[in-house]
Amino acid sequence: MRKKDCFWSIAAIMLAAMLCSVFVSCKEDDNDGDENNSSITGYWVREAHLNNPVRNGSSGTVTSYGFQFLSSGTVYVFQVQHTGLGSRYSYAEANTSWEKITERNGVSFYINPDKKQKSYLRTGNTIAISIASNPTLMKITGSGRMEAISADGWAEGTYVRVK
Repeated sequence: MRKKDCFWSIAAIMLAAMLCSVFVSCKEDDNDGDENNSSITGYWVREAHLNNPVRNGSSGTVTSYGFQFLSSGTVYVFQVQHTGLGSRYSYAEANTSWEKITERNGVSFYINPDKKQKSYLRTGNTIAISIASNPTLMKITGSGRMEAISADGWAEGTYVRVK
């Protein structure tokens, strides 16, 4: 009788150990957020600037801000300049170190080569970019859309993914 009790005790312990190992193996992998960050990887530019570049000036080169997120937790902050609706020539077009990022309604948009490398931390749909002492906070609001909030107001607005 005692052997039967011992057998059932050992069987119960083995069953519990197997269930624990199954639950541990089903836990989500912690890959430092690389997979999570891949959904924001790419270039992001202020939507208002892309849709109505002359709002920030008339013709010629006008600037806005943009971000290039990398899945490694690094982000490049840069200025976006465009040729203006009324001009056929700009410094950005003439300078080969400027990278053309997109074109909308006959207006070409370029990345200023003087990028600033920063780091970012993503928690769920919130992204914090370390810029000086006041981080820029961005919230993912949909596929290819983010809202930016910054303490000094320089980056506020809706950003869309381009390129």
